[in-house]
Amino acid sequence: MRWSNFWLERARGKAARRRQRYAQSPPAEIAALLDQGAAARFSRRDRARLMRYVLWRSPRSRWQLLVNYLRDLDTPARQRYVAELAADLRGRVTAAAEIRQGYFERRNYSRDLATVPGWMERMLHRTTPLLVLQPAAEEDVVAVVAFAAERGLGVFPRGSASAAFGGAVPTRNGIVVDFSPFDRVLAVDREAAQVRVQPGARWADLMRVLSEHGLAPRTTPTSLFSTVAGWLATGGYGLGSLRHGHVGEAVAAVRIVRAGGR
Repeated sequence: MRWSNFWLERARGKAARRRQRYAQSPPAEIAALLDQGAAARFSRRDRARLMRYVLWRSPRSRWQLLVNYLRDLDTPARQRYVAELAADLRGRVTAAAEIRQGYFERRNYSRDLATVPGWMERMLHRTTPLLVLQPAAEEDVVAVVAFAAERGLGVFPRGSASAAFGGAVPTRNGIVVDFSPFDRVLAVDREAAQVRVQPGARWADLMRVLSEHGLAPRTTPTSLFSTVAGWLATGGYGLGSLRHGHVGEAVAAVRIVRAGGR
């Protein structure tokens, strides 16, 4: 192998790695050299360009990767990982389930009503989820929990995120399960004074449905647009919420999904 061809092959490998890791294309003059065939003859100047391209470690690109990590932004590697996760999860949930993988959509799920100082958030947590799933059926919830356990990812359930305590905010990326569309009041048993709801049901909607049957909840949160499961998960404390007993006393049964997907 001629000396010029040696550096040409090294430069092509370097360009491929930089394109994959940094999403960075080679400069125009280097790209023109890389398009040359094996029989091409390079001047000393061209060989020097190829050598510099191969040996220079692209500190600017490495610095940009570090900045993106500290700011919890997508890097090319994370974009590929997110796409791979989304494709895998898509094959496990129902067709009606929604999977959000765009950075702008995912970033919307990195906060609730409160805003945390940016420097503090970046130091303590990684709040941008890798995926957001909006389940359409109970089996979607089972599937995503089993999927997350298999992948070693955290799962962060989210209702309407109406609190300001960070309870629905990811702490290490992971998967957010958005129950906001999972909001039906399934059945009302007037004789037993019981109601069965999906976890994303809003208290205002629940009160409206109950009133049609001459019923009312024993206890309600301060925020009526919060979700039933969200309020239960955070302890059920609000203004006047203990007047007729703690919300736990009003719960007859709860269906949960364990980490293994059971």
